Amino acid sequence: MDENRQVLVLEDEALLRRCLTRLLERSGHRVFPAGTIQEAREFLLTETVDAAILDVGLPDGNGLDLLDLTHVDRSLVVSAEVSEERLEKSGVTYFQRKPLDLACVASQIDDFVTARD
Repeated sequence: MDENRQVLVLEDEALLRRCLTRLLERSGHRVFPAGTIQEAREFLLTETVDAAILDVGLPDGNGLDLLDLTHVDRSLVVSAEVSEERLEKSGVTYFQRKPLDLACVASQIDDFVTARD
């Protein structure tokens, strides 16, 4: 796997953000963890990502608002509460309801990155 593959993890829950970051780093990804939309947006204005995990409910906005910067086909949206209609309107294909199955998350991110190779 290419060591330069970069993954954005946008999650406001600090413990889950750390778990996802460690899991993905162990898989060989470079991870940019962000706890807010603002942090993630500032990063995405200067960097590109090969995959993203986007939480929907954040203190400063909605992770769905970043789909134009992360590419909807390489973004895994996660949320405890979001309507399927809202996901469909946003074009979301990949979604996991919280609590997350971490092995499944890692597998999906690996699939996104492999598809880019």
